[in-house]
Amino acid sequence: MREYGLTLAKALEQDPYPLAPLKLHYLRWVLFGDDTRFMYQGIFDTPPPLAASSTQPTWAPASASAPKH
Repeated sequence: MREYGLTLAKALEQDPYPLAPLKLHYLRWVLFGDDTRFMYQGIFDTPPPLAASSTQPTWAPASASAPKH
């Protein structure tokens, strides 16, 4: 699991947009072990696939332009 985390961190350093399509659903603290331990949990939703006619992903930065045909 830690190796996967390091792989993801390296990928995000090279390109910060791979996770951009994720939409935050909610964040919460989860307490357990008589409230002596906690975990911060984030749940994300993924959008439906882009339509075939789309020329630019919805998550692309505002400065990105659509490809010219």
